[in-house]
Amino acid sequence: MDFFYEYVYVVLNSGMNNKIAEKMYRKLLSEGSKTVNHLGKRKAIIRAQIHYKWWFRQLKSCATVNEKLDFLETLPWIGPITKHHLARNLGIDVAKPDRHLQRIAKHFEYFDVQKMCNNLSLTTGDRIGTVDVILWRICNLNPPWRAKETVPGW
Repeated sequence: MDFFYEYVYVVLNSGMNNKIAEKMYRKLLSEGSKTVNHLGKRKAIIRAQIHYKWWFRQLKSCATVNEKLDFLETLPWIGPITKHHLARNLGIDVAKPDRHLQRIAKHFEYFDVQKMCNNLSLTTGDRIGTVDVILWRICNLNPPWRAKETVPGW
């Protein structure tokens, strides 16, 4: 796992369809940051090339998950949702409270995505981040307009 590449992946994914972001990521890896057309994202990636080692040292010095999340949110182009995405991808056991997981949580009368994923984690023995990815994948494969037909109990 490389902090820089995880950071870049999350920045590119921010506000984008995952398939498009993955294509952009592969192109960036082969051709460089000039391939990123979004000026804000490109500037964040260029800044990360300079500072990522220091950022990673700072992250490792944080004592708690909440401190780590707070620190990640200070990074360029990382916000209240994407800090969870980056944390999860870095191995911190959290869920990303995106629209898919929020919709599932609401349906099952949870008011907190983290609590829902934590409860499922305790039930299944899987990490919270694993539960998150599985639920996201279900939503990605079963868009809301088909969910009632394909997901039992939806």
